[in-house]
Amino acid sequence: MLVSNIHLFQKILQVFIGLLFSSLFLVGCSADIDDTEVILIEKTVVSNVEYAVSTDTTGQPESLLLDIYLPQKTSLNQIFPVVLFIHGGGYQIGDKDWVKDCSKILADSGFVVANMNYRMGWRETVGCAGDTNTLEQAQYRGVQDANAALRFLKLNASKYNIDLEWIFIGGESAGAAIALNSSYMTDSDMELKHPDLVERLGKLQNPGYELSNSYKIKGICNKWGCISDSNLITQYHAIPTISFHGTYDNLVPVDNGYFLDCHKVPAFGSVCINRQLQALNCPTVLMLEQGGGHPPKKFGPEISMPKTAAFFHGIMTGKAKSARIIE
Repeated sequence: MLVSNIHLFQKILQVFIGLLFSSLFLVGCSADIDDTEVILIEKTVVSNVEYAVSTDTTGQPESLLLDIYLPQKTSLNQIFPVVLFIHGGGYQIGDKDWVKDCSKILADSGFVVANMNYRMGWRETVGCAGDTNTLEQAQYRGVQDANAALRFLKLNASKYNIDLEWIFIGGESAGAAIALNSSYMTDSDMELKHPDLVERLGKLQNPGYELSNSYKIKGICNKWGCISDSNLITQYHAIPTISFHGTYDNLVPVDNGYFLDCHKVPAFGSVCINRQLQALNCPTVLMLEQGGGHPPKKFGPEISMPKTAAFFHGIMTGKAKSARIIE
């Protein structure tokens, strides 16, 4: 009888220990599942985020939108460099969706990417026969909108996992011009050179968001764009830049000239920008398509964006090098 009771006690003890370890195992697995759900956040796109409201060419308020591409996180507190990317369209047409392929590649390369819409405004279509004053205003508004988008991203850095130490900008055609000009233009420059634009449209940093502008652009992707004044690139203000351009571009000069060959609208293209940065020993990559037009066919997203990502990563690691390649 005593032996039987001992055996019964042993069996009960074994069941109890088994249940205890099972419960501990289940708790442990549950914790692992929760951690995985928090940490392994899938890459995604947040569409149509309003970054500002500004006045359009008719005097009406216009909601300005971003699409934000988020790379996959592999740790809870992981943050990423950010790229503001801007579509082209000659200040007349275009949409942030035009550069979604560029943004997907950059996001896959470890960047938060924000595609921005901006105010259109140049309603003419034929060079000097158009309203060049309206063109200048459209360019100025584009820079205002890019500045507003950057201030918005700064304000929402924690929400979108942005590392504010590494802010980049880029674009195609008119979008590249906005990227370049917004990286170099200041309110003091505009008040000195174009007081009429400042009086008519306000300061570069005013419209949309009254936020601090204490960010710094660390690198630029210029896809067949131009800067309005190459003298803005100085030894005190030179930004590493990767450029792509066709040598037979008839819309934006590959070196220096005029927008749409109109003598009223100066434009300094990729070759000029590259030459200026080289003289200042600032990292700069220039990729030219011999005989290429606007845009150059050889530099689609699948070619240009991995090279851009590599150049930006090189800036972050201090290993960016200059190069000039003609294809």
